[in-house]
Amino acid sequence: MPLLVGCCLLLAAACVEVPARTAAEVAADVALTERLQASLSADPMFYFAHVDVEAQRAVVTLNGYVQTREAKFQARRLAKRAGAVRVVDLIKLDREDKHP
Repeated sequence: MPLLVGCCLLLAAACVEVPARTAAEVAADVALTERLQASLSADPMFYFAHVDVEAQRAVVTLNGYVQTREAKFQARRLAKRAGAVRVVDLIKLDREDKHP
């Protein structure tokens, strides 16, 4: 019986909604996204045109593709420099030699 009660409590806690972001949080996320996109665009070494950026409460999600592992690493590093408290890296490697 205690196990059932514990499971019910965990299930109830999982159903609690995360409060909506405040206007200040939204503005901070927009500014973070813009800073990071500018940094990615200005990077002299790597091509990040196929990387999408999304920020929510300073957690940055990177999505898309790059050509090298070094580019993935650089994208994460630039996100941290731009102010991300955490980076979710969903970037995939897309090798040029795969294409005819």
